[in-house]
Amino acid sequence: MIQGKSGVDIASLFAETYRGNEMPKITVDNVDYNTEDLTDNGKAQLASLQFLEVQMRKLKNEISVYQTARNSYVAALKAELAKAS
Repeated sequence: MIQGKSGVDIASLFAETYRGNEMPKITVDNVDYNTEDLTDNGKAQLASLQFLEVQMRKLKNEISVYQTARNSYVAALKAELAKAS
């Protein structure tokens, strides 16, 4: 089980599909909850958390692209410096 620092099973946040006749579930502090049983406020909190998890994943991917580009620029600069020496 993958849990974030908040004690919420992050993987289950995105398991919003039905498996057979089961309701979608989330896990918080090792306790499973049916999402359909959440209050409207609880559903809103879950939706906000899901949104943030997606945004954070996008940012991590974007940072990875920037790090790759940075490494390429560093390698190109080193090659130019080696030519000049």
